[in-house]
Amino acid sequence: MKAIEQMTKEYEAQQKTNKFAKLISILAIALITILSLLSLSLYKNNIIRSHQTIS
Repeated sequence: MKAIEQMTKEYEAQQKTNKFAKLISILAIALITILSLLSLSLYKNNIIRSHQTIS
């Protein structure tokens, strides 16, 4: 009986770890996406400014 209880506890701990890992993955993807969009925006803004100074 104790073996079943211990296996259940280990399974629940694994489930929590998996949920935490999924959350971290989602947050990492979101961060990379935000930084990519920011970089693209800054690049486009820099090109627009350089064209305005030339004209």
